[in-house]
Amino acid sequence: MGSTTHHKLPVIPEITADQMTPTVVMLLELCHKQQEQIQALRDELARLKGQKPKPVIKPSVLEGDRAGKPKEGVLMLRTKRSKTASIEIHESIDVPPKGGVPPNE
Repeated sequence: MGSTTHHKLPVIPEITADQMTPTVVMLLELCHKQQEQIQALRDELARLKGQKPKPVIKPSVLEGDRAGKPKEGVLMLRTKRSKTASIEIHESIDVPPKGGVPPNE
């Protein structure tokens, strides 16, 4: 059996607005659909072989909108709550130390 090699496709350079003819747009869409189909077939092949498919990685939040607006419904300021504020003390017991208290020098 031969080993399969994956050839990297060249990156399509940015196309200026005056070069964006309907034919170019159609070809770019066709290339994009073919890349999606190829990836889906690779994922299916990996699944059939018992391997994991390529994970879907979402873009970083830092690369998104940098307006700095807090999301609605989310309180941005968080304070540490007191854990002992809701505890009721029913009884207080004084316990003397064993062996006595050493003298203060």
